[in-house]
Amino acid sequence: MDNMVEYIMVIAIVIIGVGMVLVIGTPVVDKVKGNLEFRDSEDFLLTLDKTVKEVSNEGEGSSRIIKSSGGDFRINEKENLIEFYQRTSVFDYLTRKLNGNVIFIAGTDSKCYEKDMNNDGIIDLVMENSYLTVVLSKVNGTYNTAGNIIVMKNQNSSITPVDSSIIIDGNPSTSSGTGFSYLERVGNEIPKCRARFFMNSTIDYDIYYTLYSGADFLVVDVRNIG
Repeated sequence: MDNMVEYIMVIAIVIIGVGMVLVIGTPVVDKVKGNLEFRDSEDFLLTLDKTVKEVSNEGEGSSRIIKSSGGDFRINEKENLIEFYQRTSVFDYLTRKLNGNVIFIAGTDSKCYEKDMNNDGIIDLVMENSYLTVVLSKVNGTYNTAGNIIVMKNQNSSITPVDSSIIIDGNPSTSSGTGFSYLERVGNEIPKCRARFFMNSTIDYDIYYTLYSGADFLVVDVRNIG
């Protein structure tokens, strides 16, 4: 009888031990799998970026076939990009990594919406995260880039720019003309907000204002000058 009790106790100890390995080991296994999936997606996106450049340089009729990696990939037509979503802690929360044309963003604390923020009866474009709120003009028709940025504010202070003009090649006339502006994506809990302003002046160009999750600064790009 004593031998039977000892045998049962040994079995019980073994079962408990296996259970602890599973409970403690599962998060580790998940993290390893997440890292592998992330690396595969990074390689795919970098390869895709390189291939797009090659095809573009080769001209009309050029093509490639690329095998994608597994995971949650989404095509964002409004922002002209491909997104990969993953819910694992590969990066520290609210950090960013730039590798060529590939941007990695950890966190989704950004929200983009339209609202009259200064009570002047005109709807504005609003980009917000946990650190910064940026209010931009919503335009459709004649406008001056001097008024593109209405206000930028954080928890402690706000800045109202006197002049946010975009001037091309030192020519002041390029700061005004006709065009429009809009938020490329509206919603909550997204990785970044971006607003596009199109300007048709003595020269045409686009202005992109981007607020990333966790960023306490606004990124301004001028593109497609021509």
